[in-house]
Amino acid sequence: MSPISPQDDQAEILQAVLRLYRQFGPDKVSMDDIAKATGRSRTSLYYYYKTRDEVFHAAIDAIIQDIAKEIRKAVAGIHPLEEQVYTFCIAKLRISREWKLTLDTMWSSMAPTKNTKAFEGIHHKLVHEEGLILKEILSAATAGKKIRDLSAEEINHWVFIITSGIRGIRNEIPDQNLTPSYKAPIRVLSEMATKWLKS
Repeated sequence: MSPISPQDDQAEILQAVLRLYRQFGPDKVSMDDIAKATGRSRTSLYYYYKTRDEVFHAAIDAIIQDIAKEIRKAVAGIHPLEEQVYTFCIAKLRISREWKLTLDTMWSSMAPTKNTKAFEGIHHKLVHEEGLILKEILSAATAGKKIRDLSAEEINHWVFIITSGIRGIRNEIPDQNLTPSYKAPIRVLSEMATKWLKS
């Protein structure tokens, strides 16, 4: 068996960190707790993370990358474009729901000022990652001559409409329960947005 690479080591540490965060919340998890949960010495953790804040930000980044990876996986190979955009929106809502428990635990256990700052940070990073995925979808559609050529400004406006639209719909869904009645407006949003790309 080959030795564990630093990336695998870090992934193992972050998995343990997220388990601890779910159970206790970030403010109550110490470097000693993380060391114990991973079977490492506290000193060995400092090779990867110098402070609890570094661990926290790495955990947030890991969550965001996991969400982005799952959305990319969901939309891969989906055709036509209308269906791909619809799938993006549904995947975004489903995956957000899956992470809700962890994130709610994290936010509720933190001091209000730190909570607000952390929430804003993850929101901006998620919007950025979602924008990249949508731009990848547009780039492939443009290359395949499925849509008209778009200016950078048009692309940014379109991405904003989709990401803000899906968040608006999400805020109206009780407990993010994706019943058929809530899927219908998502279908309307995706069809309207993709029709504009072809006009």
